[in-house]
Amino acid sequence: MRLAHTFIATWYGGHDDQGSLHWEVTPTETGSRVTLIHRGAQAATREGSETADGSQHVIQALKALLERDPDIAQSIVIDAPLERVWDAIADSTAFGTWFGAEFEGPFAAGATTAGRIVPTAIDPEVAGAQEPHRGAPFTLDVVAIEPMRRFAFRWEAVPDSPVRTAVEILLEQVEGGIRVTMTEDGFDELPEEVRETAREDNAGGWAAQTRLLAGYLARAA
Repeated sequence: MRLAHTFIATWYGGHDDQGSLHWEVTPTETGSRVTLIHRGAQAATREGSETADGSQHVIQALKALLERDPDIAQSIVIDAPLERVWDAIADSTAFGTWFGAEFEGPFAAGATTAGRIVPTAIDPEVAGAQEPHRGAPFTLDVVAIEPMRRFAFRWEAVPDSPVRTAVEILLEQVEGGIRVTMTEDGFDELPEEVRETAREDNAGGWAAQTRLLAGYLARAA
């Protein structure tokens, strides 16, 4: 059964100027259908026509934003049960073992989890690269935990930067195992002088993390 999700907001523009916006997101076989309905504006008036044009512009802008590729995307197919792959990602202790970190508590949607770099236990070469940063603190702002499907958080793409990029780890059952896709987006908000270096460094980092996750699951099998 496919359920629609609805969000309703009321706006006030002045005397006798009131209406509401109804957003409805409905899953389809190929993606999601987004419907935006304005209530309170008269279609026959100039204001109503502008509202309709504005709604179309908002929908098109949202479509363009959601369909663009993230700045970084790395994926791997791992031959392991979905439950084991998910546990390796959603459990903060397991995550830290392969990722190269130690966290102060469990991950929880809507909460911030503090951690520090502790070299990975999976690959000596990667651990050697992480060793100079041992003990460096960082935080994850956990955005979403959707069991067996999606883990999302925000973090500092560059140490001591106020910019927090968006990371998603997505799981999909495919032939041969579980496809794990790790994405990071939002580098355009970084200062120009560090933007490309940060993007390139993190692209290499996520490629290594896919291999570390696979190594962790192979070792734990």
